[in-house]
Amino acid sequence: MVSAVDTARLGGVYAATIDIQVHDTYFVFAGGHVEKGGAFVSGVLAVVYYSFPRVLHRPLHRGLGYWHFWLSVIGIFLFFNAAVIFMDTFVWEYFSRPTLSHSVWIEWDKVANLALLLLLPGQVVFLVNLVYSLGKKSI
Repeated sequence: MVSAVDTARLGGVYAATIDIQVHDTYFVFAGGHVEKGGAFVSGVLAVVYYSFPRVLHRPLHRGLGYWHFWLSVIGIFLFFNAAVIFMDTFVWEYFSRPTLSHSVWIEWDKVANLALLLLLPGQVVFLVNLVYSLGKKSI
């Protein structure tokens, strides 16, 4: 949880240094929420991976854990970068997008969708790992 607070503070410092450039964009509002959400979910998953074998005395499958980790990290990285580009350019007061052409928005929308399509199987692998490990014998 400390990392979530520190990450949000660093994002605030960054936003304060470029205030004129990002004024009235979604970066000001959503930047901290994206950072805090990612840090919170990572912390919850870390607690599950740490406490599951200790509480239930059943080990989690290591290979499935690696698959879950890498699919999640790559998906979060791609989604965060697509979201930052959206937040940096989309202005609240305008109904049109004056800074980027429509084709660029479509391309970054494809990147964000690809990222979410990587995140979903990663979380399914996590659930499969939990169910598989519940069926194993105790340590």
